[in-house]
Amino acid sequence: GMTTPREQARKLRGAGCGTVVITCGGEGVLLDSADGVWQADVYRVPIVDATGTGDAFLAGYVYGLKQGADIPTRIKYGAA
Repeated sequence: GMTTPREQARKLRGAGCGTVVITCGGEGVLLDSADGVWQADVYRVPIVDATGTGDAFLAGYVYGLKQGADIPTRIKYGAA
């Protein structure tokens, strides 16, 4: 019954998830954690094939995490 990524993230956090990241296609990304809620836009590029975009986001996000980047930078790396 939840219709927005924000509602879905709140529900997952309430169920015990420490950090929830929801990619929203062309609408960007939402991250909800104990430290707050962040959103980032996507970079507008021509889409040829969306296969693997979630994996690519995760790779950029984890790269930022391993580099010690703050949360807004991590999700920007993922979006890039």
